[in-house]
Amino acid sequence: MLRDLRLKRNVGLKTLAKAVGVTHSHLSRVERGEVRASTELIDRLAKALDVPGEQLRLQAGILPSDIQYVFARHPQEAALVVRESFAPYLVHGQRAGKTKPPRKPAFKTDLGSLYRTDCLELLRSLPDGAAQLVFADPPFNLGKHYGKGISDRRKDGEYLSWSRDWLTECVRVLSPGGALFVFNLPKWLIHYGMTLELQGMTFRHWIACRMPKSLPIPGRLSPAHYGLLYYTKGKPRAFNKVYVPIPTCRHCGGDLRDYGGHRKYLNPKGLNLMDVWDAPEDVWDTLEDGAPHRPGLWREADEIWDDIPPVRHSKYKLRGSNELAPIMLERIVAFASNKGDCVFDPFAGTGTTLYAAEKLGRRWIGCEIGDIQPAVRRIKDLLSGRHADWESARGPRSGARVAGGSQLNLLGG
Repeated sequence: MLRDLRLKRNVGLKTLAKAVGVTHSHLSRVERGEVRASTELIDRLAKALDVPGEQLRLQAGILPSDIQYVFARHPQEAALVVRESFAPYLVHGQRAGKTKPPRKPAFKTDLGSLYRTDCLELLRSLPDGAAQLVFADPPFNLGKHYGKGISDRRKDGEYLSWSRDWLTECVRVLSPGGALFVFNLPKWLIHYGMTLELQGMTFRHWIACRMPKSLPIPGRLSPAHYGLLYYTKGKPRAFNKVYVPIPTCRHCGGDLRDYGGHRKYLNPKGLNLMDVWDAPEDVWDTLEDGAPHRPGLWREADEIWDDIPPVRHSKYKLRGSNELAPIMLERIVAFASNKGDCVFDPFAGTGTTLYAAEKLGRRWIGCEIGDIQPAVRRIKDLLSGRHADWESARGPRSGARVAGGSQLNLLGG
């Protein structure tokens, strides 16, 4: 796009770089698509090339704030209007041309491969429909340290532009009926949803994963949850029953919820999954310290998940920046895929998704630009039988370890 505009106006790359105040090498990388231009740089380029700023921003995938507002408030209606108006120009997640073969994986098992590379590089090498389940937990743009040369501090426009790139590729590699989950802060997820609606994806749920004991922020409501977007590529091909323990008191073993006199009618396998995964934090003490509880009583997982916050205790963390509890990914992999399906994670981190896929008999592909050794160790431990029979956000249960144990009760999948 930028190269075509520049050549039409017979402007050299060095001349243009000097005019907009960036280095020749940086502008060259922008032109090749290796880095995203900031909104400020796009505006300077528009002025230097004598083209409308809004035109160049739209070509770069940056929507005006009023249009972003419409998509945020009315995503399905807005996406429908765009698809109907521009149907001849939409590619619906398919990329023309041949893909390059994937580079050699850094680690392999019988079920999966882990690549150490940039996620976009790997994504662009994968064929259409390569995965039946995609889970993405990208950097939150909070300035966390993920390793040398890895930036987690971008301007909002650059971060969202980069996010649109990998989300679009994730939709492409997802097979029809496949499931896509994205874990992030609500402020970013509203933009992700807009992108996915434009890609023709089907919204299923916004799952709330409770953030326990967050610090108060002056002038704002205290943040209480992370969001987990759940979309499918059309009608879901897999939606298995997954049950989690019914929460009971750590002291007396009684129910922590009032079931309105209908407790005896509940399915002994549990209650339905909802979109808030909800169990008080002391449930983990009940499950881990041997306090009274009623074995065999389970509930289906729901839309509020506060039984699986991120792992925070340094004793159990595999890296310093962030980590998700294994039970979260076990739950997702169990209910949204079947054995033999392929699970893809573009931000593998400590390998939690890969661990869950391996544990539950799914094929997997993982990508991590930083240190992959925490993920490798986790999967090797799993394959050698060194993992806990119960796992929580606080860490593994003490005592005997058993291969194949899980904090899930599954029907199907």
